Amino acid sequence: MAKQAPEKFELLRRSMINSLIEESENKELKIKLERLQFKIDGIIFKSSNLLEATIKISELVNYLALKDGVSKSYN
Repeated sequence: MAKQAPEKFELLRRSMINSLIEESENKELKIKLERLQFKIDGIIFKSSNLLEATIKISELVNYLALKDGVSKSYN
């Protein structure tokens, strides 16, 4: 779908992401998800190709998981 109809794919992707964020009942989590999606959208926009975007998003997720894991282990 992304190759045949990229505009349609992007609309569907954004719609699904926004729906998931809106379903969050926790206001703080909703804000975190919105900020994370903003960062991801920025990475996609700035990247020269999809592989670069994928690698940068993966690095971001790994960083956040490590940061979250370390902070939780000290609480």
